[in-house]
Parts: sequence; structure tokens; C-alpha cells
Amino acid sequence: MADEQGMKIDYDVVTKQTRVSFRGDRITLPGLFPTLEAATQAGEEFCRGRGWKS
Repeated sequence: MADEQGMKIDYDVVTKQTRVSFRGDRITLPGLFPTLEAATQAGEEFCRGRGWKS
């Protein structure tokens, strides 16, 4: 995955929450994610929806 500078997807294995930093915004995605892979996919989809091209 070719991330943009400052793009970051953080997954908390305890709370199952995912936080995304992208183009100056930092949000916690709604919902819980059972695995790191699911969290990463959701984070990437969030970023794609805001103009990121992998």
C-alpha cells in the first residue's frame, strides 16, 4: 500500500476500534472491527472515499 504522507490507520486490539489520520483529519471509524485486516480495509476505504489512490 502506498500511503500518503501523514496517512495512518491505528487499530486497538483491546477495544476493537480503528482511528484514521488522513489529510489533516483524525477520526474514529464507527463500529468495531474483529481483526487488524478488517480494520485496515475499513481505514483504506475511508481514505479512498476522500481521494486517496493506492
